[in-house]
Amino acid sequence: NLRTFYLPHLAFLITTAILLININATLGILIILLSLTEQSIIYNLYKNLAPFIQKVAKENSKITGILADSIANARLVKNTAALYHERKKLLTQLNIKLRTQKSCDQKGGKINMFTTLISVVFFIAKFGIILWFYLNSSLSLESIIFCATMIRRIDEKTYDLCFQFSQLQERLGSIKDALALLYRPFDVVDASNAKKLKIKTNNIEIKNLSFAYTKNKPVFQNLNLSIAPNEKIGLVGISGSGKSTLINLILRAYDLNKGKICISGQDISQVTQFSLHQNIALISQEPCLFNRSIMENIRFSRPKASEEEVIKAAKLAHIHDTIIKMPKGYDSVVGERGVKLSGGERQRIAIAAAILKDAPILILDEATSALDSESEQAIEKALKELMKNKTVIAIAHRLSTLKNMDKIVVLKKGKIIENGTEKELLKNKQGTFYHLYKLQTDSYI
Repeated sequence: NLRTFYLPHLAFLITTAILLININATLGILIILLSLTEQSIIYNLYKNLAPFIQKVAKENSKITGILADSIANARLVKNTAALYHERKKLLTQLNIKLRTQKSCDQKGGKINMFTTLISVVFFIAKFGIILWFYLNSSLSLESIIFCATMIRRIDEKTYDLCFQFSQLQERLGSIKDALALLYRPFDVVDASNAKKLKIKTNNIEIKNLSFAYTKNKPVFQNLNLSIAPNEKIGLVGISGSGKSTLINLILRAYDLNKGKICISGQDISQVTQFSLHQNIALISQEPCLFNRSIMENIRFSRPKASEEEVIKAAKLAHIHDTIIKMPKGYDSVVGERGVKLSGGERQRIAIAAAILKDAPILILDEATSALDSESEQAIEKALKELMKNKTVIAIAHRLSTLKNMDKIVVLKKGKIIENGTEKELLKNKQGTFYHLYKLQTDSYI
């Protein structure tokens, strides 16, 4: 728009101003001043419309959110007979949007009426000045006709600019919330002298770690944990024991109150977050997929990866055969949050992306807990490929999924209460791990 609309319009206005001044300096300056005054008034009137446009955009955003939620959770909506509830919620929001739109249109109508009136008044004033100059100066009739024609053209061009400005306000209103989110300051920022994380030995050292979300409610106090290069550890504990918080701290989602976490001997608070995240692959219980093709989703962690590399990763993740059976293969769009795929398929695509990323550290946060046995078996095969030559931290409620871990760490209220192999921990019949294990195995039918 800058090149095709704004620049040509501005060039015309500047050229016309020069020609008018060249014909008669006083006349040209008066017309320019009147035009600038007119557009300044119109600009400020349209500026008052911006908050109304932004309100409409916000209501549109809410409608989109309701639709996205309903579509993403279509099965839940259907199975819980919540269709009419969701429909009512959507209709209520649509009515709010229509009322907001009506208010905006009424305001816009009044502004358009005023701008039309202002344009007429200023046009008469400019034409009157030209007529006065014709009657009281030596200007030729041709010059007067040219000036009269030009003020009409100036009004047309300035009106176009104002109209485009109002359209721009509407577009900016639509993306204002998104921009505010994108440019919101981060809670955790890089140190001023932060360096790039360089992995030599992918070991993790947690030293005297203390952390609390709120004062007087510590999650961890002086926690110590050492994870050797390529060691695979499982984190176990009841809800609220600190498992997910520990993962978030390793990813540096929060700053520590005390202590430090080191990867390959480097304090993660002193390295760039970008380089930290480059070296960690995370697979969660509910993988995040974009409403894009399968190829783009797998390639997300490595945008420059070749098609052959993507296919190789998909084969290792045991998802390639499923993909090629789809109508568009790797170009198939997965839908909002991967809604067109089953839970197992989404998980294996996330594993394929992690295989492609090939980060030296892998974090599995309940990666198989929401899957059926058949899907879980396929994913366990994929994870086996993924975990080769990597340091792995796995959270799991289903303890059977941790049988291949080198070590299991049991957390309770932010403290390590047990630490050892599955075999060692099961020997302690008074231990928490044994108790949790028995609860799960005894509950099987």
